[in-house]
Amino acid sequence: MSYWAKWVSYDKDPEWYPASDFKYALYKLRDFYLQNPDRLGPLRLLRNWIKMWEDRADAYDELEDDIQMLRSLRTSFFTKGG
Repeated sequence: MSYWAKWVSYDKDPEWYPASDFKYALYKLRDFYLQNPDRLGPLRLLRNWIKMWEDRADAYDELEDDIQMLRSLRTSFFTKGG
């Protein structure tokens, strides 16, 4: 998966970035999916990334994964608010 980003105070950026580039903007990713439930995603390991951030662990490299969440898990994600 990849995302287009709108950077504050910068000109329009035409580049698309892999999801793993946004591991330090986890709540932005979560909020994006909660506001846009019809979009593909969310990322399969988004909850794990958020938990690691909340636990102050800096081992994101072992969670490198840009694959979207299985459809069967999407309901749980949206029901629990990310």
